[in-house]
Amino acid sequence: MAVGHKRLKHGAKLFSSAAQARNYIAVGAVAVAIDILIFNLAVQAAAPLNLRSSYLPYAAKLASFGAATMFSFWAQSQFVFKGRKQANRLVKTSFFVIHATGFGLAILPLWVGRTLLGYSSLLMDNVLTIFGTSFAILAKLWLTRRFVFMGE
Repeated sequence: MAVGHKRLKHGAKLFSSAAQARNYIAVGAVAVAIDILIFNLAVQAAAPLNLRSSYLPYAAKLASFGAATMFSFWAQSQFVFKGRKQANRLVKTSFFVIHATGFGLAILPLWVGRTLLGYSSLLMDNVLTIFGTSFAILAKLWLTRRFVFMGE
């Protein structure tokens, strides 16, 4: 079954076309790259300053995820869901609340890895970040499509 024809509850299609699905994947890939790049730059920039506190990875993740979210909103509204009606006047708020939920899902593996499992390497931080971000993307896709960019 083609991606554009997969249906969600209430009869809404996940994407209206294969091109829209490709655009969503492309925007997501760039947002993930922004997220990982800023995360690594923030962690590495703190190294010479001896700022390696236990909160540094979480602060770096907050900054990187925030930047990626801002890019994602702009790109999705311009390239993925262009022409769709927006749910209401609080579209931006809804989008950022959904992405805050996504942030919680994205940071959860990082927290588990660092706090419960004792990992502390940048490599593991990146692996856990990619895993968490992938999980968050799936949740954000459904929530964004359902509550922010509705209709055809």
